[in-house]
Amino acid sequence: MKKLPVYVKYPLVLGVVCLICGGALAGIYAWTNPIYQQHVAEKKTAALGNLLIKDGLTQDGDLNALFADGGTPTYVTDAYSFKVTGNTSDYYYYNAETAKGYEGTITFGALVDPSYSIIGFTIVDSDESSIGLGVAQKLQVSITVDNPYVSNGDLIMSGASAKTKPVLVAAFESIIASAKTIN
Repeated sequence: MKKLPVYVKYPLVLGVVCLICGGALAGIYAWTNPIYQQHVAEKKTAALGNLLIKDGLTQDGDLNALFADGGTPTYVTDAYSFKVTGNTSDYYYYNAETAKGYEGTITFGALVDPSYSIIGFTIVDSDESSIGLGVAQKLQVSITVDNPYVSNGDLIMSGASAKTKPVLVAAFESIIASAKTIN
């Protein structure tokens, strides 16, 4: 059998190695992705509890899924209404994902009170780069019961790039507009 010329042999070997490595990477992704998605779902669920505790509120009753038929507003991944002890009006909890900021997105939870103000915010997950977000934990957004974010309000934040703030504000405005249409 005739030997292959070097200019054919090297690309052929490189191609085979790339196929093997690509297959291995795809297999690892298929194996680990369900675990990662479960972890994110658990973080979303825990985020509501953490926000309620931080704001000194107690959930009274079950979460009622909003948009169960699928028609979720822009940025919103899922949303719930619920009662808070001592209040007859509904509160809302939204899980949302921003548009691309500096280089990535931010998945977060937002707690909305009956006056349609965002009174709680927490990051659930982020693929925003270190330039855009510092580290997700460095992002400081001043939203509390005493300092809520209201529609067209000023978002006070630090630890993120100038491109991150507008995408957060757009997501907040979408959430508030959505909450106002419920009921």
